[in-house]
Amino acid sequence: MSGPVRWTFIGLAVFCLACFVYLGGDLISNNTNLWNPPGVMKRLSVYFSLNRAWTGQGYPLPELMDRNYEGDVIVLDQNIMRAIKHFRGWTIETLTVSGTGGTYRIKVPSTFWRKKETMTLTKTPISEGVRLSMSGKADGSLPDLGATRNSILRFYHALDNEIALHPLVAFHEESPSR
Repeated sequence: MSGPVRWTFIGLAVFCLACFVYLGGDLISNNTNLWNPPGVMKRLSVYFSLNRAWTGQGYPLPELMDRNYEGDVIVLDQNIMRAIKHFRGWTIETLTVSGTGGTYRIKVPSTFWRKKETMTLTKTPISEGVRLSMSGKADGSLPDLGATRNSILRFYHALDNEIALHPLVAFHEESPSR
C-alpha cells in the first residue's frame, strides 16, 4: 500500500473504531441488559429503531409496565416529587391534578451520552389505588439506544426507594394488650 492510501485506510479504521466505542458506551450507559428476554436480536432492534419508550401495552420489552400503588395518594405525590428531584436537571414542566389522578410532564436534560427527553407520568385512579403510567420521547428522530427506557426504569427505582423511606400506608402504634 502506498502512503496516502495507507493513511486513508488507517483513518477509516480509527473512525470505525471510534463509532463502535461510542455506540458501545451508549449501550452500556443505558443499562441495556442485552441478554435478558426476549433476547439480544430483539433488544438490539428496539434500541436501534426507537427514540421513545412507554409502559403498558405495545412496548416490545417486558421490563416496562404500568405500576399500581395502594395507599395515601398525597404521600405518593410527595414521593413522586422527591423521586424527580433526585435526578440532577430533571424539571417538572407542567403538572395537572384532577382528584386522585394527574399528569406530570418532565424534562430530562441532555448529557454526553443521551439526548434531551420529555417524559409524561400519568396517575390514574383505579379501584385498588392508583396506576402510574409513563412514556418518554427523546428529542430528534434518531434512535436513542435505550436511553428513554432507562430513564423510566431509573425513575421507578427512585420512586420505590422513596416509598421505602416514606411508606404510602400510615402505620399506627397499637397499645399493648394485657
